[in-house]
Amino acid sequence: MGEVTTQPGWATALASLLLAFVIAAGGAAAAGLLVRRPPETKTLATKRQLTLRIEDIPVSTTVEQLQCDLESIVERELGLKEDAVTVVYHHLVRRNHEWACATATFSTSLPEDRLVQKLGQARDSHSYRFYAKVDGITPLYEDPKGAHVDVVAVPGLGSHAIGSWKSPKSNDVWLRDYLPGDLPNVRVLLYGYDTTLVNSNSRDSIETLGHRFLESIKEFRKSSNTDRRPVVFLGHSLGGLLIKEALVYASSRPDDPNVNIYKACYGLLFFGVPNLGLRNEQLNSIVQGQPNEAFVRSLVVDDDSEPSSFLNRIAAEFSRCCQGKYKVVSFFETRKSRTVQLQPDGKTLTKTGPETLMVTQKSATSTGLTAVADEDNIPLSADHMGLVKYEGRTNNEYRTVIGRLKTVVEEAKEEVPKRFLEIRT
Repeated sequence: MGEVTTQPGWATALASLLLAFVIAAGGAAAAGLLVRRPPETKTLATKRQLTLRIEDIPVSTTVEQLQCDLESIVERELGLKEDAVTVVYHHLVRRNHEWACATATFSTSLPEDRLVQKLGQARDSHSYRFYAKVDGITPLYEDPKGAHVDVVAVPGLGSHAIGSWKSPKSNDVWLRDYLPGDLPNVRVLLYGYDTTLVNSNSRDSIETLGHRFLESIKEFRKSSNTDRRPVVFLGHSLGGLLIKEALVYASSRPDDPNVNIYKACYGLLFFGVPNLGLRNEQLNSIVQGQPNEAFVRSLVVDDDSEPSSFLNRIAAEFSRCCQGKYKVVSFFETRKSRTVQLQPDGKTLTKTGPETLMVTQKSATSTGLTAVADEDNIPLSADHMGLVKYEGRTNNEYRTVIGRLKTVVEEAKEEVPKRFLEIRT
């Protein structure tokens, strides 16, 4: 037999210790006691609040029913439920005798187009249709006790139809959320249109935009059988030029249905309307080489240049056909605005450019409709965009604006019906 070797005592002890550690480690692993790498956490996208327009709502739908329906739609769609989409606010308004529409604000981390797609997929048996773009006429409010005057608001260049009038500190839109409490017996209509600056393929001009606006408001009022109701127009920046173009076009066709708008209009509240041009030369470089270049260049002036031939033309025609016809209030900015700059990605605009007084007092108040002694020109402590953005109902600028609007609306109720009586006789 061969020689039997034995391990020293210390080796045996070490082996026993290692075996005990392995057994203990295995038991700890089984019990889940070992320290492990923490599971990867899914980064949550930042939520924001998006306002959509909802169409094809049966006119019999109540506010409470719409709320339940929207919550049900969100609950039904897994993508919306996982994102924890919530309905923050909604407002329901009658469009005509058959249909209503609503503006609704959703809290979501989804991109705008994805939110619209998901809501559309989950609507099930509901007729509702969701839109991110607020184009054409959107009714924002109608006094349930009866409306005697239409207040029609038109936003400015490259702006969001609803966002233009939104409070800088909340989701409140003063046309929808403040005005009804201060001005009874009105219907508030909002007009939206596309004047995207970056990568635009549009060859629209002020003329085509103005005519399209006229057709939209004419057809909307006709469908609700209110085509002779008094109208007060609110125009911010470029929106004021659209209103002027629409009224010029309507006045040139006395036997056309368009004349009802021309006759029904009583007042114009203009907010920083560039009657003599807009001081924002950075826009020229942004649209250079695009189909909308000529359109933008017709609006922009520098400190030394004269208004474009287009601005001179519309000023002359507006003065000729509308002189003495309308009550005009012109609000002008007293604070400089940051101009926009195109970022390296070629599609993002940021307000990081030089400051400028976008529309001068002279440009904003040169409507050509009133004698100097009759002008109602009011300075507001705001920059160009801030002319129509108010933090609340107690805001000084809002109180000034609503005071003028009340006066014009009350006068419109009395004076406009007389014009249509004159037509009959």
